[in-house]
Amino acid sequence: MTDHTNHSLSFSQPQYKNLLRTTVIGQKMSYHKQLNSTNSYAKSLSKADMHHGMIILTDHQKSGRGRVSRFWFSPPEKGLTFSLIILPKINIRKSGLFSILSGVAIAECLIEYGIPVKLKWPNDVMVDSKKIAGILCESKISGQLVNSVIIGIGLNVNDDPNEYPFDLQNIVTSLQHITGTNYRREDILTNILFHFEELYKLVTNKQESILVKKWLSYNQHLGQKITFHQNDTLISGLFLGITPYGEAIVEINGKQEILMSGQIL
Repeated sequence: MTDHTNHSLSFSQPQYKNLLRTTVIGQKMSYHKQLNSTNSYAKSLSKADMHHGMIILTDHQKSGRGRVSRFWFSPPEKGLTFSLIILPKINIRKSGLFSILSGVAIAECLIEYGIPVKLKWPNDVMVDSKKIAGILCESKISGQLVNSVIIGIGLNVNDDPNEYPFDLQNIVTSLQHITGTNYRREDILTNILFHFEELYKLVTNKQESILVKKWLSYNQHLGQKITFHQNDTLISGLFLGITPYGEAIVEINGKQEILMSGQIL
């Protein structure tokens, strides 16, 4: 494992390029010192400027978005805030797999650093029941095809939860907070992208069942009673797993239901 001491706060593009082990994912990068939102920036790109596997990275995301219009707080130059553009041309039914795939890529990366990661459906990465990363996928669909997916990822790397707004301090964590070590963000990012590229091959080769199995091995609430927040309604049930398309399988009042969206409380 590389020395993770963070000698410089600013993200180093040359160091990133040097560490990158992918053939497509992350080879094209658009780096910004500051952006309102990497997902919004990615969506504003023209078709000609949008490349498969391209990432938009910023050192300071001023108004990052989580799911359901939530705000993603990220102190400057501490964490990783980036968006990955995928031009998949796959069936609309598979669009839910991108949250699953991204979660597994982050989990596989962090496990290598000795972090005991768990995944919470559909898109939260947790350590000791605290959130360390969030994922926001936004798809552009035409007919039955997904033409583009913008995957926004926020990962707390060298953040100090005490610097967070008070209501977040007890529900978030970071790599630095867990291990007491400062990390080079270039290491973490290139490692996530490497795992993403390998896992994406499972989708393109129609081997989604392997991806689903991997996700379930990291899942924190399999076989447990959970409460969903869906369309302003609370639904309680037993979490049984996910479909080959990334939807939740929940037993509600003795009957199996498939949930395509929702938030586990």
